[in-house]
Amino acid sequence: MKGQSKGYPSADLLHRCHFRLLQLGSRRGIPGQRNDPVWNKPRTMEHNEIWHVWRGVGYIQKEGAEAIRFNSGSLLFLKADSRYESWQDLEDPACITHISFQVLDDEGSPVTELFPDALPTTLARTREMLFDSMLRRIQELHWEMFNEQRGKKLPPERRYVAGYWDVDMKFRFWESAPLFTNLRIPAETPDGFLGSLADNLFKSLVLEFLYQAEHEQTPYRSGVSLRHRQIIQNILCTIEDDNQSTPTVEALAKTAGYGINHFTRIFTKVVGKPPKEYITDLRIRRAKDLLANSDRSLKEVAIQVGYQSPAFFSRQFKLKEGISPSEFRRTGKMATQG
Repeated sequence: MKGQSKGYPSADLLHRCHFRLLQLGSRRGIPGQRNDPVWNKPRTMEHNEIWHVWRGVGYIQKEGAEAIRFNSGSLLFLKADSRYESWQDLEDPACITHISFQVLDDEGSPVTELFPDALPTTLARTREMLFDSMLRRIQELHWEMFNEQRGKKLPPERRYVAGYWDVDMKFRFWESAPLFTNLRIPAETPDGFLGSLADNLFKSLVLEFLYQAEHEQTPYRSGVSLRHRQIIQNILCTIEDDNQSTPTVEALAKTAGYGINHFTRIFTKVVGKPPKEYITDLRIRRAKDLLANSDRSLKEVAIQVGYQSPAFFSRQFKLKEGISPSEFRRTGKMATQG
């Protein structure tokens, strides 16, 4: 599956893609040191990376382009297969949160040429508090899942690995790692609520970066305004962070301050699916987590995720998953025990 390398990808294309996180971590610069060991020479990026600078000053230069200064609050996007050189201020070295990732289609194959040639390395104006909180939350979720795995015997594709990169670009494991470590994320992240929340938050972050980049370059382009996108993105973050309730379309529209029809149009443009479909998917995803990880009855699960009728819940579940909730619970528990 190929995207468009010339222009920005459509919302529909992006929402059909899966953003697989590979590694996350933090780097803290040392005063008087121009580079950390990872960046002691120019690098060709093996995967896409997003950086969020939370302190200090640094510089980055993409091959063939001018060097760019970044500082606290900057958000940077480094494209796979592109070559960069980076260095930091000697007196005020940069401290960075970074996430590497790849994009897959619905069959699990890498998506190439998704991000446009015109995509900037950094944005002239970023919503610092939003990006900072989203990245911190993504990190917290993955470290929480890492801690839950400790002591469990899991296959390599489902196991988190903590460590750091040494001066020879070799990955060293947790036992000898310094305070600021990197976390390798497994190919198969946990299916529960935490994994889904982390994935959705990261996808929202990438979408917001792409939108802001396009908006800066074409500020008068017709379509969804930045204010509308911000409202929808904030609503999505609130929904995903609250696993105790599932809102209705009417409640979401009221929160946004729009009528239902207007809200539905804007939501669909931003998210790529209507709010009713999004809420159904959310309910089923939360139901799967409860079925696999609790002993609640089907009726209790249905009510918890927002269905008053267990029969209607079962029909919706089978329509989405291809099996009934009871069958899913049986197969899920067998897999867990195995």
